[in-house]
Amino acid sequence: ELLRSSEKIVVISGAGISTNAGFPTFQELRKSGMAPFDRSLYFFSQDISRFHSTILKLLEHLQSDSCIPTPFHRLMDNIAHEQRLLHHITQNFDCVEQRLPALEAKTVRLHGRLDQMRCQKCNQESGSSFVGKRPLSIGRLKPDVLLCGESHPDEMRL
Repeated sequence: ELLRSSEKIVVISGAGISTNAGFPTFQELRKSGMAPFDRSLYFFSQDISRFHSTILKLLEHLQSDSCIPTPFHRLMDNIAHEQRLLHHITQNFDCVEQRLPALEAKTVRLHGRLDQMRCQKCNQESGSSFVGKRPLSIGRLKPDVLLCGESHPDEMRL
């Protein structure tokens, strides 16, 4: 009843809302041994390779037909269409919201996004199709996912 009667809604979400869309939680990723999500992974080439492989698998799932927004995503999208959703602030980087444009417009991702790369030197964002070094050797691209122990690249804006 409270949700139905509310005119201005802010949703803060995190682990679990995308599991039914086929995305594992960090805890599940850790248990599976897929990849560490810690900034120290960039010190060991074996960890970098596993991390990039994990990100690629998650990105492939995001872009597949089997990635379907969950009932919770659809509920938030309905609230966004009704213009009652002020913000959806999420710790998730899976980008399931992009399949629901009204929700996507209201989503703030605190831990980055799966479908984007970021230069470690100049902080410039790029699409997910770029891997490794940037043209002109400016800096190295990495998935735009906030790793444990990293400072947020847009912390001044937040």
